[in-house]
Amino acid sequence: MIKYCIIFCLAIMAIITQSLNAQEKKTEFKKVNVGEALPDYTLTNLIHYPNKSISFKDFKGKILILDFWSFGCAACIESWPKLMKLQQEYKDKIQIITVNIYNKEREVIPFIKRFEKIGQYTMTLPVACGDKNLKTLFPFESVPHVVIIDKEGKLKYVTEGYNLNSETINGMLKEKDFKIEKKTDEFINNDEPLFVNGNTGSAGKKDNLLSSFMIAPYASEVFSIAFMSRKVRTKGFIGNYSIKDIFAILYGKGRDLRLGVRNSRIGFRDVDTTKIVMKVNGIIKNENRYTIQYIVPKPIPISTMKRQMIDQFETVIGYKARWEKQKKQCLVISRSDNPIPEYTGGIVSDTVYQTAIRTNGITMEQFITKINYFIPSFAKMTYPIVDESGFIGKLGRISINLTDDKLNYINMGKLLLEYGLKFNIEERETDILVISKNDIEPAEFPYP
Repeated sequence: MIKYCIIFCLAIMAIITQSLNAQEKKTEFKKVNVGEALPDYTLTNLIHYPNKSISFKDFKGKILILDFWSFGCAACIESWPKLMKLQQEYKDKIQIITVNIYNKEREVIPFIKRFEKIGQYTMTLPVACGDKNLKTLFPFESVPHVVIIDKEGKLKYVTEGYNLNSETINGMLKEKDFKIEKKTDEFINNDEPLFVNGNTGSAGKKDNLLSSFMIAPYASEVFSIAFMSRKVRTKGFIGNYSIKDIFAILYGKGRDLRLGVRNSRIGFRDVDTTKIVMKVNGIIKNENRYTIQYIVPKPIPISTMKRQMIDQFETVIGYKARWEKQKKQCLVISRSDNPIPEYTGGIVSDTVYQTAIRTNGITMEQFITKINYFIPSFAKMTYPIVDESGFIGKLGRISINLTDDKLNYINMGKLLLEYGLKFNIEERETDILVISKNDIEPAEFPYP
């Protein structure tokens, strides 16, 4: 009897061991390189799709496009209507699947619904939620990250979102061998001088910190970000921005580079704007993008660093920007018949986002800055905001839910009437940052 029990236990252990080995083999994933066939892998947790899961092999015969995104990627979310149009145009010849590896279905669904309401469209593209194995198969450090698989199930391209268009798809459908710019996730170290001591997209040496000012044309290895800091040393970095946006950042207030000069306060004089903006007719122009890096081995005021960066940039790039007084139609904020609430205590809050305002204990200037920068309709508004409320001190509690699908300055003005404020469009003389040609001849890129 004991003998049979031992045999039975050994058999059970063998089955368990085989099962564990099978599970381990099942979860062994590795990077798929361009030209390689995709593994037999199943996408799971799909929404906006007939099935909750589907295998890569089921897409053979059509082009499969995986568009990786995250909640914090505005460019990803803005691309959804374009992607839906492409899917509709090519129907069953392609399949676009958007992929969010960071969030689960219960988080993704309400997030998408919020942007459907704001953009007034219905999201129809399938979304694969919360599958981190996909990052092992198709490694990336930033989004948008686009993976294109050909009709044979082989990885064809890994590229940026703006390269996903009709030209790319038509070329693949015709099986043409054409080049698409490869996306790189091997970024330069923004804390060290660029292109010095091996800091050119691979691991840079940190033995020699140089004081430096650098301007370079667009490079895919440079991460698109802007920041300034002053601790042991002063650092300024603006990566892959247009001339207009660089001036807007450098002329903005303080070190928070999100608070650059709004488009409503930027003007042009005798310049071809197609050469100094990021997008022309909706297409990103990399030839219009530049990177600036400034490092000083000691702390200096941010305002001084900005001024020096402006002087160098103007000298090299051939454009200048100056504040001027101009008469324009402005959004004038004045007092309504109700009293403006004054701060009497409580938790200080400066929360302003696209669905709510929760402020308390902030100045009128801070309040205007918040709505101007963090409510989408105001960020795109063509009217500069002029404060004629005359309110000095700190505002008391303002709490507003922004649920209107067509929220604009008119509707916002109605909501603020009870808080003692009103909006009107009137002509005023106000400060405008005018970009024009510089008298100094610009340097040529690339340098000889």
